This record gives sequence, structure tokens and C-alpha cells, in this order.
Amino acid sequence: MNMRRRDLAFTSAEAVLAACLAVLLLLVLFASLPSITVGGGPGLMTEVLSKMRRLQIATKQMSLDDRDAEWTCNQGKPMRYADWTNRLVTGGYVSAKDMALFTSAQEYGAFWFTPLTTNALTVFAVENPDADSTLLLATRNWHGPAAPNLAGLPFQKRGFIVFRKGGDGAILLNSQCQRTDLIGSGGKFNYLPLP
Repeated sequence: MNMRRRDLAFTSAEAVLAACLAVLLLLVLFASLPSITVGGGPGLMTEVLSKMRRLQIATKQMSLDDRDAEWTCNQGKPMRYADWTNRLVTGGYVSAKDMALFTSAQEYGAFWFTPLTTNALTVFAVENPDADSTLLLATRNWHGPAAPNLAGLPFQKRGFIVFRKGGDGAILLNSQCQRTDLIGSGGKFNYLPLP
């Protein structure tokens, strides 16, 4: 069997076809990059929602165990954010490592880079008598129902997360940031953030 040299080589038409297929594959890859970010899409927000749930449970347990601590208030006055986190950690409801993890959020980025936003949550003043619909936690990019748009970290304008005293939370869109039902009854302090 005697093969000629030209039978083993690509023809120019085959080379052009291979190049076109390679370009097409690269286009598909680059077009899908936003959907293949590490933890991208709703996954990052779902993770933050889960962290909020764990903070809500820890805060509820602390308020049941400590007569002075009423959720995020102390003897009828809102706690400072640092006091709230300190009580949860020193009371053994959350470890210091978990507190740092629960109050942070991964940001959207390219698949090789997902920056971490620390202090990503706003904690609101809540007391025992407040209704279960009272707002307890929200991501910092939500600035209340008076603000027309989301702004800042985490998540910029992609969406925001709220969590109520009663244990229900939601991942919401920028277009929903002015919903007044998000704050529930508002509680005694009418969705006042902890200082």
C-alpha cells in the first residue's frame, strides 16, 4: 500500500472548516461565560439567604435564652451592630468564624475571580413584641422602599435579599425594591438599621 503525501495532509477546505469550527466553539464559550461563573447566578443569592436563616435562628435562640436581649434590642433600645454580633459569638450561638462567614457575601465576577464582600448585611432593630413580618435582615444594596433602585455591594442592581423575624426570606429583583410590604409592620422601630 503506497500512500501519496497529499492523502495524509489536510486540504485547504478542511483547514478552513476546522478553523471555522474552532471560532464557533470559542464564541459559544465566551457567550456562556456569565452563566458559568463560580457560584454565579442565583446560587450566590441563595447562599446569602441560607446564611440569613442561620443568623435568624441564632438571634431567636439568643432572645429566648437571655432576658435582656430581645432579638436585636437590649432593654427596649436597639443594640449596636457590634454588640449584636458579640452577643451571638460570646453566647455560643455562632462561632466567630461563622459570624464572619454569615455576614459576608461572594460577589459576581469572572469565573476565576469572585470577590468577597464583608459586612454585606443590614440588621434591623427588632423586639419580642414585634410581628413575625418585621424585617430583620437585608443585603446592604437595598436602601429601603423609598430608594428607586438598588445600589452598592453586594450584588449591585442584580437583586437583593430580605429576611423577616418570623423566619421567611426572599430573593427579589431590582424592580421590587420599592415594595412597602417588605418591611412588614415595621415593628416598634420601623425598620431602623442597627448603628
